[in-house]
Amino acid sequence: MFNKMLVGGTLLAVSLLMAGCQKVTHYSLSEQLVNHYLQSEIDPHIANLTDPQNIDVVLSFDKLSVDVGRDPAKIVSADGVVKAMLSLPEGKKSVDIDIQFAGKPEFMPVKGAIYLDDVDIKHYQVVAGEDQSYIKYISPDLDYAITQYFKQNPIYILDKSSPIEDLALNTPNKFSVEKGQLLFSWL
Repeated sequence: MFNKMLVGGTLLAVSLLMAGCQKVTHYSLSEQLVNHYLQSEIDPHIANLTDPQNIDVVLSFDKLSVDVGRDPAKIVSADGVVKAMLSLPEGKKSVDIDIQFAGKPEFMPVKGAIYLDDVDIKHYQVVAGEDQSYIKYISPDLDYAITQYFKQNPIYILDKSSPIEDLALNTPNKFSVEKGQLLFSWL
């Protein structure tokens, strides 16, 4: 009888403990937090390129933002403006390009960072009112430069000074993409 009460009490205590800990079985990183990180922390410089016609191109981001796990699911979609500084034979020309791209988020625990893999450029267009012909100078290199940029530069780095982000970083976990959030689970 005493053993049954002891086992029952232990099971009840473990159940209550698990119910109380339910909220700390995962950490959800919101797309708002990722966007804040992109606006404040990411290096806007993408690449310096020289194409076969000896035209120098300097690319940088402006107003980059992401949608996490919305359309399509499990993917991070991004849009923004790429600023291109072209050094042409007739002089320097600045061109703004609206861009949309998507990639699969990958968590790299060793670096504590989330990168975009398999980046696919969905659309780009020179901003209205500018000479559309300039896109020919950079379109061959634009896809490559952005793909390489996100292989080397994370969209978010976990903050080790945050207890929950440190837990997500240092605990064996599962990383997944949900609508509006990146999810770290450790149970």
